[in-house]
Amino acid sequence: MKLVRVLSLVLLLTMLFSGLLSAQQKRERFEVAIYTGAGLKGSEHRLFDEIKLTYGFGFTYRLSKRYGIEAELAYLPFSADVDLDKLGISLHVLSRIYQVKNYRLLLGINGLIYVFEKQRIKPFIVLGLGWLHDFNHIEYSIIFPTEDSNIYEWQEVKDRKNDLQFPNIGIGFNYLIKEDAFLRVKLVFHQPGSKELQTTCLVAGFGFRF
Repeated sequence: MKLVRVLSLVLLLTMLFSGLLSAQQKRERFEVAIYTGAGLKGSEHRLFDEIKLTYGFGFTYRLSKRYGIEAELAYLPFSADVDLDKLGISLHVLSRIYQVKNYRLLLGINGLIYVFEKQRIKPFIVLGLGWLHDFNHIEYSIIFPTEDSNIYEWQEVKDRKNDLQFPNIGIGFNYLIKEDAFLRVKLVFHQPGSKELQTTCLVAGFGFRF
């Protein structure tokens, strides 16, 4: 995993340096895209078990015809991983768990390498890094048995997590509807291999260039 990170960082820096040099002779170009699709949290879940609908927004600065820099924000609601031992709760006293609000925010800065241009299709490789924010708000009830009846007491836990995600690796393509409008499809793995921090997103959306 360390080798993947080192190679990704070297390739990303090389790409950005080359793109900046090329940008001196190219007309500036911007792209804005919104998208939605399937999001999967973690690397050890069975496929389709934890898939949620994810939403995102991306802003791309085209350094040249071949290179671009994308800033994107993605939102992924998910089922919280409840660690009963961490909460100090025994199974025989736990009554019910409610997941009030649980989501993951991803802010990424990605380099886009456009492989080639063939008519309307423009495939690209995604390589970058990002920042992750997890928020879990869980409410649960526990039972206190008495001689006459059971007493239920409500508790809640709010847990926040912030982490750097690196690398972001993926592929995608733009399909030009017309010169300044396109459809975008991409598959991105954020910090692949991490049991907790990996996020996998397969999304499609619409964008325009100006």
